[in-house]
Amino acid sequence: MTKPSAAENFETVLKDKANKAAGGSLPPQLQRLTDQHVERLRSLVEAMRVAGVDDGLVRLSVRDIIDSYEAELLDALLRLAEERS
Repeated sequence: MTKPSAAENFETVLKDKANKAAGGSLPPQLQRLTDQHVERLRSLVEAMRVAGVDDGLVRLSVRDIIDSYEAELLDALLRLAEERS
């Protein structure tokens, strides 16, 4: 059995966290948001690794995207909460 790649592990963790934040299952708009950010992260990490970028810089760059995702996810969750009330 092969070990999952870091990108696959990250995708699983990110989707799991988003599911938990959304109360168990992601509404379609949150699933799209999550998928977009996962793809951005996957592309960034692959490009940086191919370019031989240091892991520390890769981590900083990923942190920027995760911060952006956090802000967008929170906005989307707040909108959903307003729609439900």
